[in-house]
Amino acid sequence: MTLNELQNRSKNHALVIEFSAVWCEPCTWLAAILDELATLNTGKWELIKIDIDALPELSKNFNIRSVPTTIVFFNENELGRYQGMMWKKQFNEWINQHLNGAKLI
Repeated sequence: MTLNELQNRSKNHALVIEFSAVWCEPCTWLAAILDELATLNTGKWELIKIDIDALPELSKNFNIRSVPTTIVFFNENELGRYQGMMWKKQFNEWINQHLNGAKLI
């Protein structure tokens, strides 16, 4: 995955980008939450998972300083960024808040 590919995908629909690492235990917990939310929100947004160690250049493009970091991205623009964990309900509300602000849902 490249920055250009992400930008092109974001022109069609909203993306929720999860930056994580294999060695990061909270990232594993977050991945399960985001997988479930992606299923519940099919059609509203697409989940993209980025391993910072496998794609360091992409992580640098997004200025990722810690993991897990989640970004709501649409039309080549970052709508929101969160570093760390939240409960599923709060994460769903956070994502929807940013999509509602952009009038996407």
